[in-house]
Amino acid sequence: MIGRPQDYFAFLAILRPVLLSTAATLIVLVFSGIRFPNGFKSNKEVRFLFSFLLVMIVGIPFAVHRGVAFNFVFTIFPNMLVYFLVFLILVNSVKRLISIASVGVLGAVFSSLMYAKDTILSGQIGGRVYASQMYDPNDIAFVFATYLPLTLYFALAKHNFSKKIFYFIAAMSMAAGILITQSRGGILALLAIIMALMFFKTDIWRRQSKLFVVILLIGILIYAFPIVKNRFENIQSDYNITAEGGRIDIWKENLAIFLENPMFGVGANCSSVALGLRRAENIHGLQAWQVPHSSIVQVGVETGLPGLIIYILLNLNALLNFRRLRKKLNPELSLFAFFLEVSFYGFWTSALFLTHGYSINLFFLLAMSAAMRSLVDDPKRLLPHRTKN
Repeated sequence: MIGRPQDYFAFLAILRPVLLSTAATLIVLVFSGIRFPNGFKSNKEVRFLFSFLLVMIVGIPFAVHRGVAFNFVFTIFPNMLVYFLVFLILVNSVKRLISIASVGVLGAVFSSLMYAKDTILSGQIGGRVYASQMYDPNDIAFVFATYLPLTLYFALAKHNFSKKIFYFIAAMSMAAGILITQSRGGILALLAIIMALMFFKTDIWRRQSKLFVVILLIGILIYAFPIVKNRFENIQSDYNITAEGGRIDIWKENLAIFLENPMFGVGANCSSVALGLRRAENIHGLQAWQVPHSSIVQVGVETGLPGLIIYILLNLNALLNFRRLRKKLNPELSLFAFFLEVSFYGFWTSALFLTHGYSINLFFLLAMSAAMRSLVDDPKRLLPHRTKN
């Protein structure tokens, strides 16, 4: 779901890798025994997430298209819930936690390598090349911004020299990939990551490592700036600001829709339908069904004020959990929590401009937070982690 190799290799698409891996995981889960971690019911991420689901269910009768809302709530969103719950059940040790994080990073590394190949072969460096059937330039920049900090963690963790070099090269390719996409949201996310790495004070983020990483990222930013500077020149006349159907216009329309439906929203996954119906009433305006182009706007319009509050609390709680954990864990896990926190900043800086409110990448980070909370609450499972050379 992160690297999406099925978009690049046709034979994988025929094999249905997501379906097969999900089925295999659930079979292993059943035969190994379903044992929820201690404190599962009191886990804050779990409580907020199921409260959010309840709000979406209550909103179905009030949706602008009940069929779309019902289908999303009972057939699509449950996939994220199952992923989240299986994550908590199976990731029951620090070793598994780090291993799953490395798999997520390798998915992003695969995407960065394939994007570099496609960009070079297209001969359009700086030409905003699509990454795959799923990711346009803005989306792939969003993926890179989410996993760049975690990739840096593995570059700094206890590995042999060759692995360190691999992860450093991968991290730099993601940073370069963000700039090559010319995604303004991605570039802002990269700046947010650099600022967090530069100014956040923590005992485990050593001065030497900090200077080395920040200088590398700033160097890439300066080197590639001629490619991206035109994206910020005369931005006041950009279509997103001036045109009907641009982001500012879409956000204004969605704000009006939100104010008309503040309690129950327009229904899960119904924001584009609501916008299309609203525009249809004004026959002289733009006739288009567009997504909100902002994850926070998407959730607010679709689930109303109650859903938006729970959603914000869910994300803030996970972020604060990472900050709390990096102050109380051993140095290696503290460093891990720190880079997960920075990944959260990368995700949300990009997601503010994209429609990824229910993204697998968000649930990956939320599950990481919940799993780490469970491990800390069960000292028997929180054993010192050592990575083999």
